[in-house]
Amino acid sequence: MKIKPGDSRELSKSSETETEVSTGTILIDQDYHIIYYNEYAKKILSAGDDAIEHRSVRYFLGQTFTLPEEPDSEKSFYYEIQGRQILVTVTRWGGGEEKDVPAYLILLLLEPKLAQNELEEYAKKQVLQDLQEIIEASFDGILVTDAAGNVELVNQGYVHNTGITRKELLGRNILKLVNPVWMKQSVVGMVQEKKETVSLRHMTRNGKSIIVTGTPIFDEQKNIKKIVVNSRDISELYALSEKLESAKKMEEIYMQRLKLQEERGETPDDVVIVNPEMQQVFRLAKKLGNFNTNVLLTGESGVGKDEVAKFIHKNGLRASKPYVAVNCGAVPENLLESELFGYENGAFTGALKCGKKGLFEQAEGGVLFLDEVAEIPQSLQVKLLRALENREIMRLGGTKLIPLNVRIIAATNQDLPAMVKNGSFREDLYYRLNVVNIRIPSLRERKDEIPLLCLKFVHYYNRQYGENKKMTYPVIREFEKYSWPGNIRELKNVIENMFVLSDGEYLNVRDIPWIGRKQKLGNQYEGRTLEEAVEEVERELLREAKEKFHTTRQIAEHLKVNQSTVVRKLKKYQL
Repeated sequence: MKIKPGDSRELSKSSETETEVSTGTILIDQDYHIIYYNEYAKKILSAGDDAIEHRSVRYFLGQTFTLPEEPDSEKSFYYEIQGRQILVTVTRWGGGEEKDVPAYLILLLLEPKLAQNELEEYAKKQVLQDLQEIIEASFDGILVTDAAGNVELVNQGYVHNTGITRKELLGRNILKLVNPVWMKQSVVGMVQEKKETVSLRHMTRNGKSIIVTGTPIFDEQKNIKKIVVNSRDISELYALSEKLESAKKMEEIYMQRLKLQEERGETPDDVVIVNPEMQQVFRLAKKLGNFNTNVLLTGESGVGKDEVAKFIHKNGLRASKPYVAVNCGAVPENLLESELFGYENGAFTGALKCGKKGLFEQAEGGVLFLDEVAEIPQSLQVKLLRALENREIMRLGGTKLIPLNVRIIAATNQDLPAMVKNGSFREDLYYRLNVVNIRIPSLRERKDEIPLLCLKFVHYYNRQYGENKKMTYPVIREFEKYSWPGNIRELKNVIENMFVLSDGEYLNVRDIPWIGRKQKLGNQYEGRTLEEAVEEVERELLREAKEKFHTTRQIAEHLKVNQSTVVRKLKKYQL
């Protein structure tokens, strides 16, 4: 028989299978030279590669060893190697034709009982290896003991959770690891005693809090044969539970305090007083209530300047008198003068015959709040200055001076000193208004108030809409990461938007407008024309700007367009 190149590969494949069944395989030529052997043959012959290669098989099977003479014939016999009885089977391949060189396949098989023992040992090791691979794939820690508590298997998860190394565990009795510091009792011992599943909470020696569950496995006689211990690290869960409990207590305390403050009228509607800077703002505001000096409130749009103004009035000497507010940027320039100072009959086309009191007169004895005071045109700033200095006004078209007893609180989100410097705001008027300045920090500077503001607004909208919705913690976390250019006003609008549009009992992250828009971004313009897509973008930009800014002039400046364009677009999109 001729040995082809592919034959050795086929023998190699078959030998892998044969190795698993404890069969040694040797291929020799007609001169007894070994030309192939498998790993198990090396094991049976107790020889390495150097000892086998280029040797005669008679060196291992005795000089009396002979080969079958007939083609495709075989012979079998027992031969003792290293004190073990080996069944040797020799099969002749080929050699029937003149040019066909024969080869001989020798199979070495242990005596059946020994082979069976080796097979069982191999199977046991294979099962243990498979089990180890399976438990290593588990996220939880897993440990397996025998009935006495001796550790047989342990995965890396258990080592990680407990801080006990494999070396300390494998082959040792788990009960010997019990100690008064970090393992006061063993779940294995309790399972042995109760013969049922037991769970315990342990504090490990590396400071982790874990839950361990021991489960017994019974044999046919209902005796415990194995105990499987499952461990899970609950440190983060435990810490989160404590934080949640603390947060619930804080919420209860806050809601009780909020209710009491609302009953007493101590807290403005859209403000919480927790941040140290805000506490200072309201301490000063309360103090100013006892004086009649003019106050200038500064800060970004939406920080709550109007709430501080109302607080000063409510806690001041003029609390029983009128509080009149006007947004100077929301009134057209040609109407602002008549709104502030009033007019007489015939002062201008369309004027009421009986004339009209201005806001100064309406606020007599009380407080006039001039919001967005930087928007007052220069032509009117002179008249306002005169009114503040002389404490008297004259209506449009009138000839009679009207004395005033009004306290002025002004507010702006503009940089008035810079406007004074560039000539767009009168310096003398600035100093007249800025007797006492209160700067209100942005929401970015007091993010510690966001959770309580959320509680307050959720409470407010639950009452307004007859709901019982709750805000989830991830929403507050997302809010704390946001920059809030529109400050408290934007926060309140966002929460109302979530209230109206969310379907469930809980307000989740997906309900946050900008999160929802991001999720829809991929397909929101699908199937739309260019004109429709442009209109959608315009509508969204205007909606966002309207949330952040009070006046159309501010919106126009922000979007870098004319005010008339903003007015027209707002009307077009019904915003």
